[in-house]
Amino acid sequence: MIVSLIGNGSLSKLAKVLGKTEDEVKQELSKVAKKLAELNIEIYLVPEGVQSFIATEYKKFGGKKVIGSIPREDKIWGIDFLNLDIIDEEVDCTDWFKQPYSIVTNCDKILMLGMGQMTIGELGYIKYNYKFSHNSKNLFVYTPLLNQDKLLPEFTLDIEPLVHYVHSIEELGKILK
Repeated sequence: MIVSLIGNGSLSKLAKVLGKTEDEVKQELSKVAKKLAELNIEIYLVPEGVQSFIATEYKKFGGKKVIGSIPREDKIWGIDFLNLDIIDEEVDCTDWFKQPYSIVTNCDKILMLGMGQMTIGELGYIKYNYKFSHNSKNLFVYTPLLNQDKLLPEFTLDIEPLVHYVHSIEELGKILK
């Protein structure tokens, strides 16, 4: 099974939004990485920031495969800031404009670990995949890394059947089994 990871890309911003220290957020992310590794799940992500941290922890816990969504042909922002050393396999999503579609389509399930600017685009692609019956995936929102109980209805109204809230690491384990 391949699980795409989406969410806030910045550890410091995620900690600030949650009102926690970076160490507290890292502990929670580490628990998620360990659970993904224990379940032999392959992870698909953009290897930077929070996702790069998770990928490193996942490997530390024996995780088998990190797949990176890499916009190799991007001429605007490039890829110099990505941690390509952590990935085992690469999917060339062409450019940053196609990256959100790639991350929510080339997987079996989507796990949201916080909310960030790019997450809005990813939610948009989840909506249109669902609306046009094209490769829709369930979205699991890990609430310990969200600054509220649920996502705003503006983001979920059109995809309600796909959205599932996960409140603990134990619940995450059951869902991904």
